[in-house]
Amino acid sequence: SSKLVAGSLVWARLTGYPWWPALVCKHPTQAKVERKVQGQVEVHVQFLGEQTRAWVAGGLVKRWEEQVDKVQGEREGGEAWRKGVKDAENVASLSNEVKYSSC
Repeated sequence: SSKLVAGSLVWARLTGYPWWPALVCKHPTQAKVERKVQGQVEVHVQFLGEQTRAWVAGGLVKRWEEQVDKVQGEREGGEAWRKGVKDAENVASLSNEVKYSSC
């Protein structure tokens, strides 16, 4: 798959959480969107609907257009998850540069 760039709208998942809407963002101090940890690529994201950032395993980051299981999010994500999906839908048509400005 082509590289994710800052401002890319994605679904990202941390262990124990549902797939969550997120923006690929540069890390505030490392100034990059990807890093390698023990040979594994991780992508830095800001989760939408809540102001949380995290490094997420590359295999657990999917483009917004890709299909993910939303049932767990709807069941366990609560208001923050629904707000995140709404926020993502609101910015989906914007350019990566504009989306990145909200990181």
